[in-house]
Amino acid sequence: MGGETLMAIIRLSDTFRSASQDPTDVQYYIWYDADEAPKACLQLTHGVACYIDRYEELARFFVKNGYAVCGMDNLGHGRTAGLERLGIMPDDGADAVIEDMHTLTGIMKEKFPGLPYILHGHSLGSIYARCYCIKWSDELDGAIWEGSGWVPSLVTKLVPVMQKMSETGGPENSNKLMADAGNVILDLGIFPPETLLAWLSKDKVNQKLYIADPYNGAPASNSMNRVLIENLAKCSKKDWFRSIRHDLPVFICSGDKDPIGLWSFGIRRLFLTCVDYLDNMTFKLYDGRHEIHNDFCKDEVYRDLLDFCNEVADGIYKA
Repeated sequence: MGGETLMAIIRLSDTFRSASQDPTDVQYYIWYDADEAPKACLQLTHGVACYIDRYEELARFFVKNGYAVCGMDNLGHGRTAGLERLGIMPDDGADAVIEDMHTLTGIMKEKFPGLPYILHGHSLGSIYARCYCIKWSDELDGAIWEGSGWVPSLVTKLVPVMQKMSETGGPENSNKLMADAGNVILDLGIFPPETLLAWLSKDKVNQKLYIADPYNGAPASNSMNRVLIENLAKCSKKDWFRSIRHDLPVFICSGDKDPIGLWSFGIRRLFLTCVDYLDNMTFKLYDGRHEIHNDFCKDEVYRDLLDFCNEVADGIYKA
């Protein structure tokens, strides 16, 4: 296990074997204070065409505030995939990536036993986090769904279509033209868009940092699109949320101009879909786009995320 020390913060790096039948080592990291015992654990889950390094600042913020933090490069992303295979998922990727998240939870709970445990997911990571909550909400003390979205339950009809496309078009094939067209659509309402990825944030520096990093922005392959639709269907079908423990504290947050949340409409619909069943829900919109934790509103976002996690860790929420 490799490691580096900066000030009092330890950043450990290691791998574990993925649950996928396609042999893959999943790269993960753990951040914690070398001098102070943590009061709770936070697991971060990144979005599509991204990797966990982009959450380094958020991880260190939480460590400085008393948390042990972990995150992994999901299948098809970051150092788990390597630069040559970014955006490519195994045939069983939809289930395997959720199982891998659960494996990381087990690693953290073994290293920091008995602590409150909170799962955070952003963008596609929030879809994964919702799927995780369906299976293992009993193992969580809180969940954060950031930059998530809502689609009608009819999305389940797309699953066989995407599976067929992956088979006939080749699971590893991608279409950069389609990916660029998708970004143009996501940039609707921004005049003029600062870059093709203006929808990520209002902060131009953040946009440029994303574009400059070779681990970001890989066009999604047919297999990645299939995994996205399969997992989106799991957490969008009728009454999907009823498999979640009803008293699990959940914080839903998004930028009010986030196209993934349908410019506030979709993310509000997600909250309204769940709020009558889940007893401890919190909802907030920010003046920002998709990556609110990297946008001009990030100080407010950081404070609110910390406040929510502190309330979970302190047992404020009632069963």
